[in-house]
Amino acid sequence: MTAGSSTSWPRSAASGTPFQLTADALVETSMGTSDAITNRIDRPAARGLATRETDPGSRRSAPITLTDEGLRLVDTAVSTHVANEERLLAPLSGRERDQLAGLPRKLLIGFGDTPST
Repeated sequence: MTAGSSTSWPRSAASGTPFQLTADALVETSMGTSDAITNRIDRPAARGLATRETDPGSRRSAPITLTDEGLRLVDTAVSTHVANEERLLAPLSGRERDQLAGLPRKLLIGFGDTPST
């Protein structure tokens, strides 16, 4: 994957063994269209980062699995991302981090997108 490419599907697929999801599940978790998900799957699959099992009935129900190389790439990307977040948040106290973590929810509640409970 390159900088700026969408990696929502590998993050979703990497949620646990067997590192596999269907396209339908990816559509649900990424808020993308089925066409967008197909494109997000086809590019990494062409690079050997994922495989798609064949299902003659539907491409959407065919499981997509990260390859070992794909999983290594996701692990590296997530580790880099977490380290960067820690670097960015380092100047904040624990209390300030807690406040920051709650602000997006407060905004969503203000827009009526999240229940207040």
